[in-house]
Amino acid sequence: MTIIIPGQLDFLRLVDKVSDAVTAYAGFAVGERDAISIAIIEACTNAIQHGCCCDQAKAVTVTYSMEGDDLKVTVVDPGAGFDPEGLKCDIGNGVEERGRGFAIIKALMDDVQYDFTNGTSITMVKHLGAAREETGT
Repeated sequence: MTIIIPGQLDFLRLVDKVSDAVTAYAGFAVGERDAISIAIIEACTNAIQHGCCCDQAKAVTVTYSMEGDDLKVTVVDPGAGFDPEGLKCDIGNGVEERGRGFAIIKALMDDVQYDFTNGTSITMVKHLGAAREETGT
């Protein structure tokens, strides 16, 4: 499933609702659904603010897919990208004001990959099986 939103923060509520519906349908527990939604909202916030510069004429694409027991979410914006290695993403060591979103995303998701071939793309994966093992469901 793919949604395309204008580069405005007002549309984050829509992304949150869609993310919750997708994760519920996939079978994630409520706590996991909330964590996944937070990570997606963080990625979309960065895409809107940095990739689109809050310009409604630009768009952010969010794609959700299930691959076996893995939920894969990709957020794409038209921005030029950034240096992921340059971000301080360790929550425990006092993350600076910039970069907290990536620290949160990395803490909440099982795998995070970046691509800067066509704009900026972040792909986040959450394993459904791992969530079931932790909760015993």
